[in-house]
Amino acid sequence: MASVLSSDMDNTDKVVLLVEECRGMKLELLQPDINRSNYRFGHDSEGMIIYGLGAIKGVGQSAIEALLEEREANGPFKGLFDLCQRVDLRRINKRVLEALAKSGAFDSFGAHRAAYIENQAIALKSAEQFQRMQRTGQNDLFGLVADVPTRSELGGQKEVEPWPEDERLTAEKQVLGYYLTGHPIHQYREELTHITHANIAGLQGKVKQAHGKVVARVAGLVTELRTRQTRKGKMMAFAVIDDCTGRLEIAAFSTVYEQCRPLLELGQIVVAEGGLAVDDYSGMLRVTIETLYSIDGARAEFSRRLVLTWAGEISANAVLGQLENLEAVIQPFRGGRCPVVIAYQTRTIAGGDNARCLLQLGDDWRLSPTDAVLKLLEKTELFDSVTVEY
Repeated sequence: MASVLSSDMDNTDKVVLLVEECRGMKLELLQPDINRSNYRFGHDSEGMIIYGLGAIKGVGQSAIEALLEEREANGPFKGLFDLCQRVDLRRINKRVLEALAKSGAFDSFGAHRAAYIENQAIALKSAEQFQRMQRTGQNDLFGLVADVPTRSELGGQKEVEPWPEDERLTAEKQVLGYYLTGHPIHQYREELTHITHANIAGLQGKVKQAHGKVVARVAGLVTELRTRQTRKGKMMAFAVIDDCTGRLEIAAFSTVYEQCRPLLELGQIVVAEGGLAVDDYSGMLRVTIETLYSIDGARAEFSRRLVLTWAGEISANAVLGQLENLEAVIQPFRGGRCPVVIAYQTRTIAGGDNARCLLQLGDDWRLSPTDAVLKLLEKTELFDSVTVEY
């Protein structure tokens, strides 16, 4: 399989299909690693496939050869700064470093991908100075150039927040052509167990056991999309969704398509509800859409309440202050259907137990539990936990 992947490594679409075949064969494909990967795909002694650097978009053969020659001659790279100082900078530029960082090839250095993107310009500038001094046999006044190699782990450089999971995966897909180390739907996995009837793999069994029409609600990432015009001039659409356990086709006809058209976009996660059957032509599962939701829409439709928890003891006065802060945070999101509940515990009373309660806020506090409001509530750290209950 490593040889087959290598033979088609210039064709991203073909690589995507072969990666899916590897997964079906239970072959583990390791992510790119600057200290383990070669130009082509290979394998280790444990039977795992090692990703080929030549399959990363934006990293040319000359750049890869420069990296491999230096690694072979002087050993593994210790970090981004060490790499930049050691290689020929006429063959390694910012675009190459960015593609390598997005692919995960620097992950083994220990920092996160956003840090390498943020610090690559500094690393290149430092390396240029270092190499220039080496060529002229000079050193700077305080010996700073001699210290540069010790900064291989980005210590003392620009600090930046790690990318959120969806942003990390989006960047990974830009340079690999697909999601290798995760799937955008994983962040919603727990929620979707309450919203959907089953994952795609689980629906296979439901169809086999059914006698007649099966209604299913299933979620997935839109990976393929095509539209067609009917004889009456109306439009319909067919899309393939993927949830990392399998793929199925969803079909939207005429009126339904017009209603759900804004949601049917490549790269979007959708929740489809409708009749489930096996397509006679392709043999693939198909859901004929009756209703289509975005993740935010599905959460708004099926959530029972939003619970904000104070796990530690807190005084009544502090509660009032927190409520004022909460009101300011959620003001732009109010007007939805989801009730807001606060799980509250008082301070310890001498000789007695703590008082605990679930405090449901009034109807004018109801909101739409979108990704935006949930992430904002978590970021503000007003509460110990933010949970949507179904």
